Amino acid sequence: RTIISLGKIFRKHNIQVCIVGNSHLLSIALLARKVFSPATSIIFTQMMQSGLPKKDWFHNWIYRSLDAAIVMTKKMKAELEATTVMDPKKIVALAPGIKYQKFHRSKEEQYRDREYFQVPQDAFVIGCIGRLDKHKDQLLLLEAFAESGLHANCLLVLCGDETPDSFGYAQKLREYVAAHELKEVVRFMSFTDSVERLFSCFDMFVMPSRSETFGLVVVEAMAAGIPVIATNSGGVPEIIEDGQTGLLFDPRDKKKLIELLRKLFESKELRASLATEALNVVRERFDYERQTRRFFGSCEATIPSSIPL
Repeated sequence: RTIISLGKIFRKHNIQVCIVGNSHLLSIALLARKVFSPATSIIFTQMMQSGLPKKDWFHNWIYRSLDAAIVMTKKMKAELEATTVMDPKKIVALAPGIKYQKFHRSKEEQYRDREYFQVPQDAFVIGCIGRLDKHKDQLLLLEAFAESGLHANCLLVLCGDETPDSFGYAQKLREYVAAHELKEVVRFMSFTDSVERLFSCFDMFVMPSRSETFGLVVVEAMAAGIPVIATNSGGVPEIIEDGQTGLLFDPRDKKKLIELLRKLFESKELRASLATEALNVVRERFDYERQTRRFFGSCEATIPSSIPL
């Protein structure tokens, strides 16, 4: 029934391109195209890393039938090439963009933002934004913060709600804070829609995740003019050039994270240099308007008749 309903939509509205965001729905779109609208292009947009081999007869049919696949990183492109029979020429690596201008906050706005979030004006703030989850590894950051000695001079802000199936990870974080007498220097904040205002409260941003498919929050921190420390995994190395636009450490490497926290805290010049170079990269590579045009340009290129969308 779903295939028939979708196929009728293709035919009735002369759909030129169908974008599919979940791999398990690809067969539905392809069959609807085959029966009702052979000219419709089917494009797969992959938002999460997979790495699972998909070379059985069913998946071979799917990936040979696709007109294009748009992924967020070069690593994802290489994985899709290795795990499927899809033509590499049809796979496009295209990073998402952000409206980076909204992350720029004036000195006056930064002052008001700290008032809004009740952050002391004279505090040196280390920020981390992400759902509270073992995979995000906020516990590693807490341990590194406690052992670095910076807790005597800094405020650590952890912003995010707990993942529903995280089995009490948030409570584990709070227990660590209590056990190590860090309540005065560690603050938990719930998810906020005013993320650009929260970024303006930070002097340094840390993303300790064990792996990230892309790492959009890193791009946002860079756009806010904040020096970034992040894990050298997933799509992050394609965003940050270590030592130039940010600092990288291997996942779970607490010793290295401690070293980088101290290094960045102690050098105002390094913080300024990393922030400036990072903002230049965001403007050049992650501009929302430019990346959106590239995305739809990739879609339009699959239309047989080359009629503009």
